[in-house]
Amino acid sequence: MSGSANTIRLRADGPHFEFPATDAAIQPGMALTLLSTGKVDAYTGAALDETHLVMIALEDALQGRNIDQTYATDDPVMCIIPRPGDQLQILVDTAETVVIGSRLQMEAATGMFVVNATGADEVQFVALEASASGSDRHVAAVRI
Repeated sequence: MSGSANTIRLRADGPHFEFPATDAAIQPGMALTLLSTGKVDAYTGAALDETHLVMIALEDALQGRNIDQTYATDDPVMCIIPRPGDQLQILVDTAETVVIGSRLQMEAATGMFVVNATGADEVQFVALEASASGSDRHVAAVRI
């Protein structure tokens, strides 16, 4: 799943937080949702619009983790709330081919990102590099 950099946060000043993981396998670059239990899970709700905060899971380099490693149950998950202009790498679904300038949105079922073909008003990320589809999830550098 490695991208061009071994970090999710490429150029970002947004605040970052730590929350315990649910029993789901959270990977760096996934969209997250904060549950009423105080834990985070992969985002599985409806498409988000500009009125919602987006949280993206980060790798925890201080614990020796990189972008290819998943968080286990109750592990503290580092996450960021990106701001407009921030540059991150996000986790893209296996079937998606991203080209420079593609607009990506959160996929409601998996917490990963897909190319937005409709141009609807969901939260948009603009691809800064190409990322080919394959047999595994992959990351793409984007600007918020």
